[in-house]
Amino acid sequence: MTTATGAQSTPQAVLAVPKAPAVSTTPWRQKTLRFSEVKPILSLPRQNVRSSAHCSEDGTTFVDINAESTLPNSLAVPELFRVSPSGEVLDIHRKIPLEFTDISVKDFFVAEDELVTLLEAVKRDEHDETATPHETGYFLSLSDHDGDNAKLLQLDLKFKPLKVAMFGPGDFIVLGWDEINLQPVLVLLKDDGTIRHFIDLEDRSRSDPYATYGSLKEAESSATVRSDLAVLQRTQFVPYGSQVLLTYPGTARPIRVLSPVGEDRSIPIELPGGFVLHDVLVSGARYPLVLRAQVMEGPGHTASAEASTKPRQRLFEFDSVHGSLLREFLFDKPNIDEVTCAAASKLTSIFLDNIASPTPPATSLGGQPTKSNDATQLVIATAARFP
Repeated sequence: MTTATGAQSTPQAVLAVPKAPAVSTTPWRQKTLRFSEVKPILSLPRQNVRSSAHCSEDGTTFVDINAESTLPNSLAVPELFRVSPSGEVLDIHRKIPLEFTDISVKDFFVAEDELVTLLEAVKRDEHDETATPHETGYFLSLSDHDGDNAKLLQLDLKFKPLKVAMFGPGDFIVLGWDEINLQPVLVLLKDDGTIRHFIDLEDRSRSDPYATYGSLKEAESSATVRSDLAVLQRTQFVPYGSQVLLTYPGTARPIRVLSPVGEDRSIPIELPGGFVLHDVLVSGARYPLVLRAQVMEGPGHTASAEASTKPRQRLFEFDSVHGSLLREFLFDKPNIDEVTCAAASKLTSIFLDNIASPTPPATSLGGQPTKSNDATQLVIATAARFP
């Protein structure tokens, strides 16, 4: 731009003015967070990070990356990586039963000192892959958090195991489906893979998937069985100090707090209208619970006006005793589904972000800077959830 005297003026830099947060219309408190301490992750594949992250109570993230295989009979299981809060990555190799032909991961749990993977393994006729499997076995693949001291434990069960957790050394809890009696089973296992005792959950009702069937005819109701099994397959175990949380994603049911002898208590979660539980983050037993809620979907379910104008998922903090809603966490980035942990006093997220190049951009022959070398990079970042 030229001034009245003909001199060339210098363009003025326009300062970025941060947007003022929108006025909240929610009846609960909201806290705006900023994810900082961003560290690049250099050796972690990008695919499936959001849906496969598990955490320890110290904030370390473990990520399953699905292994692609073109072989009809595959021993490949998802690769497991440990990501430290500083972005360091360790590739952990699970121990698998080599005498089986098809192996799949059914569940994964991060205990205080061990990693526990529930494997389903199938033996097929090597000459006829379409034939009925000769044998189906279930195993626990175990190691410490570094992947060392790996071992394999075969389970001796009369039901189909679906979920696994661990209380302490040798105390495994398995949730499964009894295909003969058509009902769920919850057991504590010995360190040799056999049943120590069955665990009974109190306060059972007909709407609960653990309710006892009143008659064989009722048990054989296909609609009831399908509903119970669907709920069971969505359940999740979450580490909680010396205990384990049993949660019901897709519902607003109370969270059950389990110990090796059974259910200690339950936490009723007071979700806002129009929302159901998506998942509970590892929050630590001494801290409020952090969970993701999602908009309720399906016939007859209509979210409130508040829910319909917001993202499909929200991040809330709840009292860990009474289940009352304490506050909602708000942030511009990352996305809500990219938050992986809520260990101790921080939230942790793994997401793609623009990282500035460590070297300044070169200049062209005309003296103008060339295009920036900034790149999209997988990063890990944290945000303090307490003042």
